[in-house]
Amino acid sequence: MKEVVIMLKIQMLHANQGDCIIITYGDKSKPHYMIIDSGIGKTCTRELKLFLERVQENGQAVDLIILTHYDADHIQGFLSLMKYKIINSNIVKNVWMNYGNELSKAVSSNSIMHFNVSEVSCNTSAKQGRDFYKYLCENKIALK
Repeated sequence: MKEVVIMLKIQMLHANQGDCIIITYGDKSKPHYMIIDSGIGKTCTRELKLFLERVQENGQAVDLIILTHYDADHIQGFLSLMKYKIINSNIVKNVWMNYGNELSKAVSSNSIMHFNVSEVSCNTSAKQGRDFYKYLCENKIALK
């Protein structure tokens, strides 16, 4: 009987007070990748960009990006990478994002809201969530 060895590597990037986790799994010769959140700060963004460039250079793709929530310390790295267009449908197969169209409508409307949403708040970053959601839709990246 042939022995099958499955690889699992969990890497945490320097995300300042945020989170950015890269999970590599599967067969070593044909690995799969998952990214959970994208942290905040230049170091994390640079490391994440280099990782995505390596994946792309190797003709591979990221199976899944998970954005657990859209506070700045979880989404800022993805937002910073948007200008490089490195997050695209050729390299990212799916995105799970805790974001809804109703919130998008509320944030983009001029109506009075019953709660305070500030564009510069680290407590809630609804505008950043809307911006990333719009980017994913425009670039035809599968959302779940």
